[in-house]
Formats: sequence, structure tokens, C-alpha cells
Amino acid sequence: MTEYFQNKYALSHEGAKDLIEAIFWTVLLNLSFMAPIVLGFKFLESCMPLLQGDPVDFSGQVVSYGISFVVAFVVMILVAHRQYTAAFTKIYEESAKRRIGLAETLRKLPLAFFNRKDVADLSSTIMGDATQIEQMFSHSVPQIYGAVISVFLMGLGMFFYNWQMSLAVFWVMPVSALVFVLSKKYQSRVHGDLYGLKREISDQIQESLELAQEIKSYNREGFYKGRIDTMLNKEEEAMINGELMIGAFVNLSYVFLKLGLPSVILCGAYLLSKGQITVFNYLVFLIVASRIYNPVMEVMNHFATLLYLDVRIERMKEMDQMPYQEGTTEFNPQSYDIEFKQVGFSYEGNDNIIKDVSFTARQGEVTALVGPSGGGKSTLAKLAARFWDVDCGQ
Repeated sequence: MTEYFQNKYALSHEGAKDLIEAIFWTVLLNLSFMAPIVLGFKFLESCMPLLQGDPVDFSGQVVSYGISFVVAFVVMILVAHRQYTAAFTKIYEESAKRRIGLAETLRKLPLAFFNRKDVADLSSTIMGDATQIEQMFSHSVPQIYGAVISVFLMGLGMFFYNWQMSLAVFWVMPVSALVFVLSKKYQSRVHGDLYGLKREISDQIQESLELAQEIKSYNREGFYKGRIDTMLNKEEEAMINGELMIGAFVNLSYVFLKLGLPSVILCGAYLLSKGQITVFNYLVFLIVASRIYNPVMEVMNHFATLLYLDVRIERMKEMDQMPYQEGTTEFNPQSYDIEFKQVGFSYEGNDNIIKDVSFTARQGEVTALVGPSGGGKSTLAKLAARFWDVDCGQ
């Protein structure tokens, strides 16, 4: 399971273990919230003889139930504290490791990566993506898995209590989940398109800032402003349309969930008329049905957020899967001349930008790289910054 979370969410081994721990304590927290409800139902069940005019001795029950409620309250506090530590403190520690790991990855990536990514894109990845992933892992991911497991365990216990009424409560959940799953592909595409538009806008703004002097010199302010406005309008339109359809799918799932309560009422009334359940059991399932769908709705909201998280996780994986630029960490040259011997270079297997280039830029002298635009001068300068000397192993 650790490897599954590690691969799915691009976590470290320790981060995957912390996520599993956060899910575990979230499940316990959800179950602990049921303890006061169960105790309340048991107390009411013991009071049912009063409806028939039979006497009930409360002398011992009040004390025992009071102690039980206090113990349940203390357990809830302890579990909540432990869940907070696992779901927030450790998750943010993993986020710090992720940011450091991103910086270390950028240091090792080859020139091909930086040819396709500009400063705005890298800043968005390190700051924007890391921040969003950090918030989702602390506020959504453990809660999703915790809610699913908790509802399953509660449903399993209720089936042992009364399988007919439990079936009336839970039949709507797989139907509602199916509606949501069928819309997953569309939601993923919408999130991907919106994410791409946001990156294009960031790139355009960054380009405008870097070329501010040239833009003013050539009187192109109106052109750049109009292009950014057009891109912003396009993003706004795509966001409205996308959110409208996603909201329609999510609310359709809610509609199916809401059918659970009428089914419980009808099924309970039928079983009550046949004498197969008591009035108390009927009331218990009515109360449960009125409350159990709320966490399921919350899970669906989190799942919609999780689809947006997938886009950002893929960007992280893209960087991790890039081949690192290798070399030793120690370099003791006899001189500081930069020598190229039949150097060739291409970006990601495309046609060579540079082929069989040889020259020496000697220490203390000025060496000029002269040639037409696109001839490889900038690439040679970048290669020199990552100097490779076969004899020195660099």
C-alpha cells in the first residue's frame, strides 16, 4: 500500500507512510463521532418500556451512561489531536521535503528541460503546484479515504443489525458513485484545459514584464494588453462552462443520494406494518439516513478536487522522470580554459542544434561567439556553464 500511494501521488516513502497514518486516524476520528450517538440510542432503547407504562430503574443507568459519555468525549479529544498531527503537521513536513526535492531536481535537470520551460512556468510548478498539493493533502486526501472506509464500516455494522433497512439506506451510494465516475474523464479534461490556460497567462505576463522596455519602445502596449485580456476572457469562459458541467454532474449524484431517505421511509413503513422491525429501529434508521449522506457528499466534493490534483501531480512526475545531468561533485582544473572538442547537442532527440563544434575560450582572453540568429550561440553559452571535460569526468 505504501508503494501505491508513493507512485500515485509522487510522495517519498516516508510521506506515503505518513499519509496512511493520517487516513487511519481519520477513520478512527469518524468512528469516534459515532460513539455518543450509539450511547444515546442505547439509552433511549432502555427508556422504551416507559411508553408502555412499565417502570424503569434509572439509578444505575444514569451513572454508567454518564461515565460512558465522559470516556467517549475524552477519546474523541485524544483521537482528534492525533489525527490533526498526522493529517496536518506531518503532511506539511512532507511538503517541505517536496519543495527541497524540487529544487534539487531542477539543479540536476538537463538543458532540454529548461529549453521548454521558462521562469514563470518553473515558479508556478515550485510555488503554485506545491502549495495546492500541500493544501489538498492536508485538507482533502486523508478525509476522502477516511470517509470511504468509515462509511463502509458503518454500513457493514448496520447490515448485521438489519439488512433490509441497510439495503434501503445504501443502495443509492453505488448508483450515485457511478454517475460521478462516468463524468471523471470529462472533469479531468476540463481541469487539464484550465490548468493549461493558467500557465499560458502566467507565461504571457512574465514575457510582458521581461520585455517591458522593448514593448514601450515599439509602442506595443495595446497589443500585449489586448492579448492578455483575450486570454483572460477565454479562461473565464472555459472556467464558467467547465464548472457548470462539473457542478451538474456532482449535483446529479446528490439527487440520487437524496433518494435514499424516501426509500428508507417506504421500506421501514412496510417492514413495520409486517411486524418485522420495531418502532425504535425504524426511528434509528430514519435518523441515520438523514445524516449518513452528508459525509458521502463531502467525499464527492473532495473527489472533484482530487481530479484537479492529478494534473499537478503529473507535472511533478514529469520533472522526476526527466534524465538527470550526471557528473562528479569535485573539479580541480589545471587552468580555466573552456575547450569544446567536436561537441554536438540536440534538444530531446531532435535535429542537432550544434554539430562538431571545436574551439577554446582561453583564461584571461575575450572569446566572441558570432553567427546568425538560431545558429546555436546561446546554446553554446549554456553548455559552457555546464562545462563537460571528459578527462576530468565533468
